[in-house]
Amino acid sequence: MKLNTKKTIYVGFAFLLICMFWQVYDNVIAKMLIDSFGLNQTLSGLVMAADNIFAIILLPVFGVLSDRTKTKMGRRTPYILIGTICASLLIVTVSIFDNLQRKQVEEAQINPVVTVASQDYAEGSVITVMDKKAKTQTDISLFFSKVFSHQEDDLEAIQAEIIDGKFNFGRRADEKEDRVSNSVYGFTYQGTETLYRTKELAASARSFHIQDDGVVNGFYLAGFLVMLCLVLVSMSIFRTPAVSLMPDVTPKPLRSKANAIINLMGSAGGVTALILTNFLAKEYRSYTLCFIVLGALMLVALAIFLLKVNEPKLVAEMHLKQREYGLEEADDEQGFASSEKMPKDVARSFGLILASIVFWFFAYNAATSKFSVYATTVLNTGYSLPLIVAQAAAIISYIPIGQLSTKIGRKKTILLGITILFSAFFIGCFLVEPSGLGKILVYAVMALAGIGWATINVNSFPMVVEMSQGANVGKYTGIYYTASMAAQIATPILSGLIMDGFGTMTVLFPYCCVFCVLAFSTMSLVKHGDSKPIPKKKLESFEALED
Repeated sequence: MKLNTKKTIYVGFAFLLICMFWQVYDNVIAKMLIDSFGLNQTLSGLVMAADNIFAIILLPVFGVLSDRTKTKMGRRTPYILIGTICASLLIVTVSIFDNLQRKQVEEAQINPVVTVASQDYAEGSVITVMDKKAKTQTDISLFFSKVFSHQEDDLEAIQAEIIDGKFNFGRRADEKEDRVSNSVYGFTYQGTETLYRTKELAASARSFHIQDDGVVNGFYLAGFLVMLCLVLVSMSIFRTPAVSLMPDVTPKPLRSKANAIINLMGSAGGVTALILTNFLAKEYRSYTLCFIVLGALMLVALAIFLLKVNEPKLVAEMHLKQREYGLEEADDEQGFASSEKMPKDVARSFGLILASIVFWFFAYNAATSKFSVYATTVLNTGYSLPLIVAQAAAIISYIPIGQLSTKIGRKKTILLGITILFSAFFIGCFLVEPSGLGKILVYAVMALAGIGWATINVNSFPMVVEMSQGANVGKYTGIYYTASMAAQIATPILSGLIMDGFGTMTVLFPYCCVFCVLAFSTMSLVKHGDSKPIPKKKLESFEALED
């Protein structure tokens, strides 16, 4: 059986614009909350968790609503149209409130301090402060006292002396008697303020001064949060319908292949967003242009989708093929009518796969959400490149995984993916201290994790909707997202509590391994969700029709 790749790509434009939006949202909104409104990490984290909370509540609702919708445009397309237009326009208004607050911060002369103190540099390297390279040699203590007293006119960036490849903070790098503390945040010396390791940590210190100096305008903050909530509602309107469209228009045996292409389109959207933020959201400044370009790109993707995807026609073609070649009848025993109660054996498999989804999200999301801190504090290495390696490995794997699942089945492919994911985290258990080998192995760990995650992700959603029928695909898509979102909310909290309880971050990868084992155990018991093979004669006839 041959998948209509071109049709699937056009359907994937809806998922592309969703992923493009969330990549920009996650990168920029957190910076706004800290840089402009001075929220601490806890409060900003609560705001950033709002999208998952909205998702748990609203995604199943709009999934069911789209199942029951009947229009000339189809069931899913109206939601994609309305939600995309609203989100692309409303996100620009969010930046307007940010601009108003940012202007108030600038008038108070609270400026970001950028000092990197955790990496090795060659002799003659330059510390960058306020995006200006060093011009004069300045005493560190005097410099930082001026930073925290907001003497902007005196903030000439400094040329750092380097001794043995290390920063010299006004003294030899190996003289530790004056060091007061050494933590994840940076180094503190007597007579100086903290030298922050990263821009983000310097921004956190800056946010404290925004709050402490009382420059947050309550009206601007309230307006910002209200518009943000409206944006999240707009995205919730069409997220489930957009994802539900793929199984609506794709014959059951081809859904893993199709889902691989959909995920690839999502990755393309994510990469587009990374390029966008790299050029338009790199430093502390207005993000209005970034959001305008984002909105325009979303509308372009929507236009392509509307021009190329005739939902009612594609759905009719899919049902015709399935009836003609016996696919719907062959799979009826795994599904049930929308008005009927799910059979006990199917319900058991459905519950087990939902548990598996929760467990593998507990494992993978804990690793990715905590990896940046783990890499810098435990391994003393950078974190961005290993995460990019994981994403690249996943992207390369999508299509081969989709093909593999059609040969050995979705369940076996997912179990293989869990095994690969476990192997990655098991190797990670031994990366507990800085070393040259550890810094190399971390790339292998993240590459394996990316491949394992792609192997799971391509097949899990098709298995869930396989247990539904056309009348309730949206409902079960919503349930799928509810399970995954709940896990993404809970696992950073649970893993953090465990790490705090043990007093070390080195329990992160063992934590991930435990949940991989649990996911493998529950997934092994799933009996439904795999598409049955087509009889050979019907398969040959089907391929002849496609050609």
